[in-house]
Amino acid sequence: MSPPNSEVPIILKPKAQNKENITTYWLEKRAFNHPYYLAKTDDWKTTKLKPLLKIIKACAADALRENEKLLNPITSRFPEQPENVIQQIYDAFLQKLEAQKQRTLLQVEGNPRDIQTVEEVYSLIHDMLQSTLNLEIEARYAGQKRWLFCWAVNERGKFDRRKAKAQKSAESANEEKKRQRISIQELVNEEQHGEQLEDEPEDSREA
Repeated sequence: MSPPNSEVPIILKPKAQNKENITTYWLEKRAFNHPYYLAKTDDWKTTKLKPLLKIIKACAADALRENEKLLNPITSRFPEQPENVIQQIYDAFLQKLEAQKQRTLLQVEGNPRDIQTVEEVYSLIHDMLQSTLNLEIEARYAGQKRWLFCWAVNERGKFDRRKAKAQKSAESANEEKKRQRISIQELVNEEQHGEQLEDEPEDSREA
């Protein structure tokens, strides 16, 4: 795990306007447009923000999934969970992030240029997390503590809910198709049975 970087700027979560979605573009232009990040990423041209956020969201989802039993079911919003619970899941998230980094380094083993790229990417991710940690922030700034991590958890939750909804819809559609196939088959069977009765001699039916 990377040690804290004293040069990393503090970045407060920008306030989204009414019905304004927090997208990759929004984060790039409203949050991580600080000279520190623009210099490190060549104005987000050499290094793209979207892949970094994808890594953060995936590791956040894994950490949340493994620690779901810690969550208070009454509280629907993750940032409103007890502080010790959020910290525990955040620690698990950092472990997931480090494990993902090591797996990626193994994949590029023997290639110095790729190894350097991986190191730079994960160093940048840790800087972003440090910038948005804000543990010493005043209480009046609600929603500022670990705000990038909390955003990632909520975003992944939305994705999982959309995925579950789509899967449920697909399963319902498949069940409907099965019912239709059964109904058609029953109709065919009934017609065939009727034809057989019509073809039978009268004395055989009476017997």
